[in-house]
Amino acid sequence: MEILILITVAILLIVGVIGSVIPVLPGPPISYSAILLLHFFTPYQFDTGLLITLSIFVVVITFLDYWFQFYGVKKNGGGQKATNGTLIGLLVGIFFFPPIGILLGPFTGAYVGAKMEGNDENAIRIAFGSILGFLGGTVLKLLVSGFIFYQSIVLIF
Repeated sequence: MEILILITVAILLIVGVIGSVIPVLPGPPISYSAILLLHFFTPYQFDTGLLITLSIFVVVITFLDYWFQFYGVKKNGGGQKATNGTLIGLLVGIFFFPPIGILLGPFTGAYVGAKMEGNDENAIRIAFGSILGFLGGTVLKLLVSGFIFYQSIVLIF
């Protein structure tokens, strides 16, 4: 049974890292579920303080990931239409044009939204704000999921 759990943990850790780049998959929560499975159902035990700290990081990073894109749009002068365009572009890009749609969808959505607001001179800057927000969230998610992956490997081996 332990082997099956370890295989499941390995799969969850890999999917967690992949999910840090693909917005549809919540990477850090998936990675965290892997270490919980490892901690509670195998003889491999994490420090309780580490589990609590990681849970806080996962919750905060998951929230910040979504917030960063909208903040990038707002910070660069985008309004509600640009923000909504970012979200719509993200969904369309992910589902219809993967993997490049992950970046181009929010960019295009923010650009179109900014144009609809009449913000013609800043539309490109607003669109780049959405990309920078996405990249910022992705880097944070990769750091957390990568750390969880590393801690799991160190614990097992």
